Amino acid sequence: GALTWFVVYPFDVIKSRIQTSPLEKNMQRSMLTTASDIIREHGAGHMFRGLGVTLVRAFPVNAIIFPVYEWVLLQLGDG
Repeated sequence: GALTWFVVYPFDVIKSRIQTSPLEKNMQRSMLTTASDIIREHGAGHMFRGLGVTLVRAFPVNAIIFPVYEWVLLQLGDG
């Protein structure tokens, strides 16, 4: 879980930047252009801003999801 977030997080930052920018600006923006703008404006570390909180959150979320998933399988008769 944590390694996956570490790899995917910069793409999530880019996606969020594209989603929150004005619509006219989105039509001309690529992921690569947006990434280079973020790095130029804020530095490469900005691509991982908030990752720590996300990683801390991942542990309790996964700790809850897996037992619930197993319980649902049992209730459905697939376990």
